[in-house]
Amino acid sequence: MLALKKSLGILGPEAGEDQLHGGDQDARDIQKHALWVSSNVLSYLFRDETKLSYHELVIWVSQQADVPPTTINAAPTFALERELLKLLFAQLWDSMSAQQRSELLVKLDPNGEIKDKTAIVVLSGAGALAALSATVAFAGFAFYTAMSITIASIAGAVGVTLPFAAYLGASSIVGVLSGPVGWAIMSVAALGGIALAGRANLRKTTLLIGQLHALKVEALVAAGVPEHAVFTA
Repeated sequence: MLALKKSLGILGPEAGEDQLHGGDQDARDIQKHALWVSSNVLSYLFRDETKLSYHELVIWVSQQADVPPTTINAAPTFALERELLKLLFAQLWDSMSAQQRSELLVKLDPNGEIKDKTAIVVLSGAGALAALSATVAFAGFAFYTAMSITIASIAGAVGVTLPFAAYLGASSIVGVLSGPVGWAIMSVAALGGIALAGRANLRKTTLLIGQLHALKVEALVAAGVPEHAVFTA
């Protein structure tokens, strides 16, 4: 609840669990605010605050992010969330210098399994994503470790020191992604930028989706769900 409230901006990054109200109330707060940030002022007035179609929310953000219509129409919610996370990686990649990209690739691939790193460095975010998606570093659950390393690298590049606790969750594979720290850092590259007055806030809606996806992945790993059951179904 705390992570979700931070991703929506209901609570600040330094807020603690003492600022939560209790399960049901926090859930209602999150649902109401998610409806607000995904609506424009006029449409919000006619929407039921007790009803929120999360899948439709993910579809809307996917459409704004130019996820291919064929993917949007066929993919389940979890797969669309992952597609948005990939696009966020591409944006982070585009924000890095060539040296930072080289250093990131070494961190992602300490055993040297990724070939042609020099060629990947000069690619755009979309090109690098396509190249890396075919490697073990971006396969299955490993993708989330790669994202955690990427976020930590970006944080270090802008002088933000993440607390050690940020790397720990119910499972180490999710790392930074499992907590609000990662999404606070990722907001610098989130889709859509700052919303204009009166319009739906694509950035905050994207961060909420990303946070929920990370929590789902963390729960799957902690429960011992096999990788093939999640990514090859």
